[in-house]
Amino acid sequence: MTAQPVGPGDVVCIPPACPQRITNTGTLDLIFLAVCTPRFVAEAYRDMDDGAETS
Repeated sequence: MTAQPVGPGDVVCIPPACPQRITNTGTLDLIFLAVCTPRFVAEAYRDMDDGAETS
């Protein structure tokens, strides 16, 4: 995966079945909205947490 910075007001389109993650690198709370189509299914989810803590 290639990291891409995103900020307030940005829209990101991710094709179905593409791995992705979002990480808060700032000091304020990260708030994001995900709209999934086709709909999200738990069977397709894989936790990509590397154990690194963020504040």
